[in-house]
Amino acid sequence: MADGGNGGNGLFDPRERYDHEEETDRRVVEADRTHLWTSLPAAIHQPDDGRNVVQIQPTIKLRQFKPDGSDQWVQMPILQDVPIYYPSGGGVTLVLPVKQGDEGLAIFASRSIDK
Repeated sequence: MADGGNGGNGLFDPRERYDHEEETDRRVVEADRTHLWTSLPAAIHQPDDGRNVVQIQPTIKLRQFKPDGSDQWVQMPILQDVPIYYPSGGGVTLVLPVKQGDEGLAIFASRSIDK
């Protein structure tokens, strides 16, 4: 297929590249994992010191493809009630003040931190 089978956006579906079914399945899973986020840079949008949470704005943009084949870069939404991590050890906790505009790293856990 000239357009890769994805509506003319130029991206190839991994299933079109391999004849071996097991390899095809492995490549599809691998390609799907590239869309998972584990961390991303972010800026504090609004701190809530009383609850030790913040609202953060991811500082990267996502490429969004339109139906006509063109693309645009869009801002990710603000993430709400993100807990602040304070490093600790040996009975000492390092608590740093945070303010709007401070930069940090948002880390996405595969399990709930509440359990």
